Amino acid sequence: MSLWLTETYADTYFDTRLGAGDNWASGTDKTSALTTAQADIENCNVWEFDDPASGEDYDDAQKQAVCEQALFLLQQDDALDKRMGLQAQGVMDAGVINERYRLTGSAAIAPRAVSLLRGYAVMGTTSQFGLDR
Repeated sequence: MSLWLTETYADTYFDTRLGAGDNWASGTDKTSALTTAQADIENCNVWEFDDPASGEDYDDAQKQAVCEQALFLLQQDDALDKRMGLQAQGVMDAGVINERYRLTGSAAIAPRAVSLLRGYAVMGTTSQFGLDR
C-alpha cells in the first residue's frame, strides 16, 4: 500500500488544524499513524476509491480524511483497541457507565473523515451520497 499523502502534507494540514498540536507533535510515529489511518479508510467497506492514474495525485478530501483518521487514532490511543477487543469477544454491554456496543466489522472512522468523504461512492451503489455512521 502506498500512502495517499506525505508526512509533510500532514504536517502542513495540522499546522492550521485546531486541537491537533498535542497529538501531532515531534516524537509521534506519524508514518505509522497515517498508514494505519489510510488502511482503516480503505478497508472499512464503506467507500469505493479509484486509484488515480499514474502520476496523478489523490485529492485533498482523501488526504485530509487520512489526516483526520490519523489524529483520531492518536487521540483515542488504546481505547479503540479495547472496545474492538470487547466487540470481537461478543460483548454487547460493558462497564460502570453502561456502554453498549454494536458489531461493526470494521475500524471506527473519525467523524471528520466521514464528513470529508461524503462525495465518494458508497460500496455496492452506483450513486454518490453521504453516509452517517
